[in-house]
Amino acid sequence: LPVKMMIPLGLCIFPVVMMVIMLPVIIRMKGIFF
Repeated sequence: LPVKMMIPLGLCIFPVVMMVIMLPVIIRMKGIFF
């Protein structure tokens, strides 16, 4: 893929990946603290 296509694609995928990684952590912390 060209770099010009990779940058917008990465910007779209990155937040989704972060959400998927953080969601189980948040759920686990809520399970411990609340």
